[in-house]
Amino acid sequence: MNPKYKSCPQNCFFSINSLILFMFIFICLDSAMAGQGKGNDQIIHQINIIDSLMDKGDFKEASILAEKTAISLESQKKQKIRAQFLCIQAEALSSMGFNSKALDILDKAGKEAVSIDDMDVNTKIHLLKGSILILKMKTIDAKSELEKSLDLAVKTGNKRLEALIFNSLGNLNVVDGNYEGAISSFIKSSDLALSVRDKVSCVNAMINASKVMIDQGDTGKAYSLLEKALAETENLPGDRDKIFSILAISDLSKNISYTDHERQENLSKKLPSLYDMALKISEKNRDHIAASYALGGLGSYHENRKEYKEALDLTYKAILKAQISGSGESLMRLHWQAGRITKAVGKKDEALSEYEKSVYYIKKSRNDLSDDCRSGKSTYKDIVGPVYLEFVDLMLEKSSTSAQEEKQTLLKKVLVTLESLKTAEIQDYFKDECITAMESKISSTEAVSSNTAALYPVILPKRTELILSIPGQIIQKTVNVDSDKMTETINNFRSRLENSGNSYFMKDSNKLYDWLIRPIEEILEKNSIKTIVIIPDGPIRTIPMAALNDGESFLIEKYSIVTTPGLTLTDPNPLEKKGIKLLMAGLTESVQGFSALPNVEKEVDYLNKNFKSKVLQNGKFTSSNIENSMGNAPYSIIHIATHGQFDRNPSKTFLLTYDGRLTLDDLDKLIKPSKYSENPVELLTLSACQTAVGDDRAALGLAGVAVKSGARCALASLWFIDDEATSRLITRFYDELKKPEMSKAEAIRIAQVSLLNQDDFKHPAFWSPFLLIGNWL
Repeated sequence: MNPKYKSCPQNCFFSINSLILFMFIFICLDSAMAGQGKGNDQIIHQINIIDSLMDKGDFKEASILAEKTAISLESQKKQKIRAQFLCIQAEALSSMGFNSKALDILDKAGKEAVSIDDMDVNTKIHLLKGSILILKMKTIDAKSELEKSLDLAVKTGNKRLEALIFNSLGNLNVVDGNYEGAISSFIKSSDLALSVRDKVSCVNAMINASKVMIDQGDTGKAYSLLEKALAETENLPGDRDKIFSILAISDLSKNISYTDHERQENLSKKLPSLYDMALKISEKNRDHIAASYALGGLGSYHENRKEYKEALDLTYKAILKAQISGSGESLMRLHWQAGRITKAVGKKDEALSEYEKSVYYIKKSRNDLSDDCRSGKSTYKDIVGPVYLEFVDLMLEKSSTSAQEEKQTLLKKVLVTLESLKTAEIQDYFKDECITAMESKISSTEAVSSNTAALYPVILPKRTELILSIPGQIIQKTVNVDSDKMTETINNFRSRLENSGNSYFMKDSNKLYDWLIRPIEEILEKNSIKTIVIIPDGPIRTIPMAALNDGESFLIEKYSIVTTPGLTLTDPNPLEKKGIKLLMAGLTESVQGFSALPNVEKEVDYLNKNFKSKVLQNGKFTSSNIENSMGNAPYSIIHIATHGQFDRNPSKTFLLTYDGRLTLDDLDKLIKPSKYSENPVELLTLSACQTAVGDDRAALGLAGVAVKSGARCALASLWFIDDEATSRLITRFYDELKKPEMSKAEAIRIAQVSLLNQDDFKHPAFWSPFLLIGNWL
């Protein structure tokens, strides 16, 4: 990515790591073209145009021009220059969020580099691959590419590239949670860059190291390093380098909290002059993008000091500059800032207008939003999510006092916004720009079924809102429970629920029922609702709603319960019961240190007898056999009975096979092609999965498994369950599912209730963790 061309996040700063690599490629191209005659004037002209386009943030045009130039160079047999234009194309694609396509382009560049045996070009290709793979959270592959790059850079003695590699290794360490290693890598990068007088890379690495130090609470060292970086910034060769380094340092500095208040005050006094310095350089160069960043940063500074008049004036000036430059991401952030400020001074209608504009630019620029590798934080969590939720908060606040007609209009807009939020959340988790390309057309449950309701629990800082969509009406219920209390109760409930040896969970279960179900209970009964489709928010994803108890019975005893990451991500169509073909893969033996699952044998026998099925058991359950089986015949149901781990990092999520591990990307490649065929995978069953207590990111991965894999529906468990209980529940589920008019939602409800009524398995630890995700019909 090229965050040089990005705006600065609220309370955040810039990264110029990829920018430096991009500049390095241009320098190499200039060197390669020097002295080669007039025949290359056109290529030099193309370089200058692409540089200008990247500078303006027009990555699409830059990518197109780089691609055209690379194609023209192919016929001229100029592989080295062609490889570097392919790198530039990949860099531009990554800046737009198309990381998978960027990696494909880099593969092409790698073939060109191999054909000419150019170590420097190969070094850059591996570095770019590693940096993009970090953004995709594929940390193991990223490490491999960066290590290859480092090995080549050391062999050629290219310390400038070494500096860039260590910077990327620092980012990788942060994503992996190795903060000490990250700081060490960034400092190494800074020292290497300084040794070859690469001041831009040196300053960038120091800024990165400072960011990690601040996140780890070492503000004293961070401040000293930022002072050093600021001193070096004055000697940077280009005005733009100065601007973005100053802004990065300023934005970091204003968020450092010290116990030493005198030092804090001294630092605070410096910030306006730093922003002013960046603004003057921007104005001198008529650089509207940079000027918008400087004005926006200064506006944020005054916002933090509650100096709202100055903050709003500066923010509006920044918006005008951003409009001239056409920077969608900058406008998204600035309208958000204006929304926060107008809300703070009580101008709620103006705030709603500003938030609506911010959401518009999120949708328009969602592929351009960059993650902060140095903190392991996502753009969704720190920017996109808050914008959507704050907008929803304002709309719900207004709708609570509105007349019925206006209330319904606002609530419809709330649902649209929440669905956009859920889509952005799934895209962010899987780091996949195409994952939601085939969104469903449904926006309410009315067209699906008259006895189905969709429930959106929205946890806000000071309250919880329940938005219930039933045929013909949207209902809002406000619950006076703040996010801290709700989250604490949810986490207690989840941790206690897993222990089948006692009923300590019941108190929390009753509380959550009172907060999340009782306010809408009368409406559900009055409208003869039989199925509740829950679109969970945050920590609610980590618990089985089926186990909420009203004091007399569990929720599953009254309603079929379904979860989905979003209604627009769901394709609700009934399962075709005739000619069902099933692929069964499972392990009964202990492999790779995981326990044996002896009762999987019962699942295998049952499925073999009741469905037209192919079985891959133990030694036959390998990745290659799964791939071959999927390629040879279409299956309606894929049932995988093996240990599965869902992690907050999707690259660490896996299903155990006999000879290795099946990743979500593997499932994607195996199942998704069928989604667009006449015989899509209707149901993916994962019967031995688990997620960590309190980890709503891992639970998001579980909730999104159907979307990611391409299956219309998934049945999976939140935690590992007794092997015998699983076998009984699964066989009963399929028994019910075979019945002609039986929906998947009702089939799993009956199966769960059947376990609830068995003395050995009546505790919800045994039956409640199974979630039906996606298409419930």
